Amino acid sequence: MRWLWPLLLAWASLAQAQGALERGEYLVNGLGHCGACHTPRGLWLQERSEAPLQGGWVQGWAAPAINGQALQSWSQAQLVEYLASGQAPGKAHAAGPMAEVIEQSLSRLNGADLAAIALYLRHVPGPAPAPASDGPANADLSPPRGQPRPANPEQLSAGQLFDAHCASCHRGGGRGLPALNDPEILARRASANLLMVILDGVQRGGETRMPGFAGQLTDRQAATLVNALAAPGLPALVPGDVAARRGQPPLYFRGWVLLGAAGAGLLLAVGALAWRLRRGG
Repeated sequence: MRWLWPLLLAWASLAQAQGALERGEYLVNGLGHCGACHTPRGLWLQERSEAPLQGGWVQGWAAPAINGQALQSWSQAQLVEYLASGQAPGKAHAAGPMAEVIEQSLSRLNGADLAAIALYLRHVPGPAPAPASDGPANADLSPPRGQPRPANPEQLSAGQLFDAHCASCHRGGGRGLPALNDPEILARRASANLLMVILDGVQRGGETRMPGFAGQLTDRQAATLVNALAAPGLPALVPGDVAARRGQPPLYFRGWVLLGAAGAGLLLAVGALAWRLRRGG
């Protein structure tokens, strides 16, 4: 009968893992509604059921894909740490809507629930995201000593903008804390999110960890700075991209606008049809 015990232990282990997966699925797709941000939207702002957790947009921020392929370089422990604290050294630091979710919700879960969420996300099927570049930042951020300042502020270089607004904390060349010259960090961050951090800053736990510069940088200056910080291979931003990201309305507001436009169109169509029927009668 000794051979039976290993089988029973293996069966118990499998049952426990299956229970954790089911718990994680319930928390992610039910209570957590992670797809509200991380699943792409269709024409009517519905979540696209054929692309679960493959990445979306929320209030100007890019919500990355969080399926098994996208998280294959993350360990279980790293995911749990990020969900609990918003920080995973060498991987990511939460900001924007994700930081709010972690502070107000995920950080209050117990360890078993966080482990179940991490386990489920690592088992979600989906395509692998485009590989991130591992090269250095696009531009030299060293302090531009001795360079004349252009008469037109719109022509300030990335180094001059960085020296004026960023170097006091991030130090020359981005070597401060947190370091901005680390390609492993920047390669994983979409240009849109770099922009939102620069515009809105980072607020965590009721305190400002980084001030926003939306009121100090023009659209062109912000685009110049983001393009310098981003890793090679990411799409370059233009001033119009920055203007579009400023003051992005919440998703539900855009949904009401879209539904309102559709309702107005329907009323016009019904009115036109009624008018034609009356004329024909």
